[in-house]
Amino acid sequence: MVICGQAWFDKLPAEYQEVMKKDFSDCAYNNAQDIIAAQADMEKILTDNGMTIVEVDKDIFREAVKPAYEKLGWTELREQLYKEAGVEA
Repeated sequence: MVICGQAWFDKLPAEYQEVMKKDFSDCAYNNAQDIIAAQADMEKILTDNGMTIVEVDKDIFREAVKPAYEKLGWTELREQLYKEAGVEA
């Protein structure tokens, strides 16, 4: 993860901006895939050590946060993220 100011980023040559966008996006995707792949093992370790995992109705949470996305003007971004993650919005 890289955190930088927009002004600094805007001063970079266009080709560097594209490299940063692509490479950091690819890295984030790969890290997410690693976490997904390790989830079952992590859950087993946690339950073996006494944790109770409770499955919740995620649709309730998705509906509850929709107004926040609308207020921030991020509805399209939310839909894009869900699409890329393979989750129904």
